[in-house]
Amino acid sequence: MDNYDAIPDYLGKLELNDKEMTRYIIGTVSELDKPLTPSDKGNVALRYYFEKTTPEEVQRERDEIVSTTLGDIKTMKKMVSDILEQNAICVYGSEEKINSHKELFRKIEKLDR
Repeated sequence: MDNYDAIPDYLGKLELNDKEMTRYIIGTVSELDKPLTPSDKGNVALRYYFEKTTPEEVQRERDEIVSTTLGDIKTMKKMVSDILEQNAICVYGSEEKINSHKELFRKIEKLDR
């Protein structure tokens, strides 16, 4: 939780030179465009079908990633702060670990398979 709480401060102080920014962008795009097995391709197609994601939307996301600036990332500070101020915590994990920190949660729900 401390790591999440520190994100706005991190974003506010973030400084990246052009080379570092390019590395972040390449790393992000490489996750989108990594080689897929036939099974992976089927899963992506199925996800896009149910999400009603169009090829144009996928391309627009790539274009937005490639054109991202340090300023764009820094403006996320307010959004992240606003989200954190809601103090809503959602965790998916082992029952034992969650119960050992139950004081952090207003409500704990067990998910059945």
